[in-house]
Amino acid sequence: MSAKETQMQLRCVIAGAGLGGLSAAIALRRAGHEVVVLEQAPELGIVGAGIQMAPNASRLLGAWGVVDRFRDAGVPAQAAVRRRWSDGEKLGEVVLGQRLLDSFGASYWCLHRADLHGALVGVATDPDGPGTPVEIRTGAPVARVVANGADEARVVTADGTEFAGDVVIGADGIRSAVRDSLFGPQPPSFSGRVTNRHMIDVATVQDDPLLAEILERPAQNIWIGPGGHVITHPISGGAGLYMGVTTSGVRDDEAFWSTPISQADMLAAREGWDPRILRLIEAAPMITAYGLHDSEPMETWIDGRVALLGDACHAMMPFQAQGAAQAIEDAAVLGETLAGVAPGEVAAALERYEARRKPRASRVQALSRANGKTWHVPDGPEQQARDAALAKGDSDFRAYEFLWSTGPGGAPAPADPVAAA
Repeated sequence: MSAKETQMQLRCVIAGAGLGGLSAAIALRRAGHEVVVLEQAPELGIVGAGIQMAPNASRLLGAWGVVDRFRDAGVPAQAAVRRRWSDGEKLGEVVLGQRLLDSFGASYWCLHRADLHGALVGVATDPDGPGTPVEIRTGAPVARVVANGADEARVVTADGTEFAGDVVIGADGIRSAVRDSLFGPQPPSFSGRVTNRHMIDVATVQDDPLLAEILERPAQNIWIGPGGHVITHPISGGAGLYMGVTTSGVRDDEAFWSTPISQADMLAAREGWDPRILRLIEAAPMITAYGLHDSEPMETWIDGRVALLGDACHAMMPFQAQGAAQAIEDAAVLGETLAGVAPGEVAAALERYEARRKPRASRVQALSRANGKTWHVPDGPEQQARDAALAKGDSDFRAYEFLWSTGPGGAPAPADPVAAA
């Protein structure tokens, strides 16, 4: 460790204790910095459902010790299967499992968002980890941010408390108060799509012969069809199954963030689809509908010593399972860029962070939108061409190589912590 690195400990203030904010806290802690995270909720807790961590993200989480904390609750997917909407016919299959470990050095993990969040909290605050444990303050909603060029950055919370930092990170989601304070209101874009999410206790359906093929191995299954798709994958160490049912064609005036939905409405909406989907809907104890929003690409993510991260600057559709993964990549690059940096060098370092991350995140953001259109085309010539490409299997795998690999334009490689353990 150089003399410069031992002397330069920055005060980092992060708005948002979600997956991106906690990942940034871990990366900055590993870089030797002091970190405080401000969370608007009165206590830590995460809502949500299933989440998938592809190798570009799980490789970083493994290096940070996060995977070790969720390993028992997560499930490494052995395959990704694309199916026809009406009868579940297999359109194509991509082998994952050991193949990903050999090719990319990490697994494709399926788990519940709460288990990932808990693992991140544990690593961030662990007193035995490298550097200084992260401080998390709940009940601290951000009211505004003061960015005075390269000289100053402050966060003011709703009760008037000020938190000065050498660097401020806005990781407070698609409705970011940090972003809006700096750049004015940036309304999210409603996609015209709604996803109904629920979790199923596998013990309640494991003896159903209709579902045997779906439950026989840990795999991601996606039924793609006109105007929508359905995804399932294991969670809770295999004891649970996440199911997401997405419908397109919802009008803007019907947009919402989340609302309960009845089982009867769900079944009616999927009439004519694979009977296995209907059976799984019947097994769902509770279903919540979420309006899918993303954001338009921003001209810049930074202002002096303040930078945005994750959904605050590049919210994206979930059709490549990359929203949280791209935030984790942001965090890794942020930690690497700010390692050994003096306070007066922070603004220039954040410019390097943006230059490295913005092209890749913007590309993934655009591809995630495009995937939704590809999956939801009506039956016909375009659908037939898509299905023929999926039948090749490996072509689907190769399409993700740029995303899962490290190297120029690829995912960041794990960096060793600057701070002494």
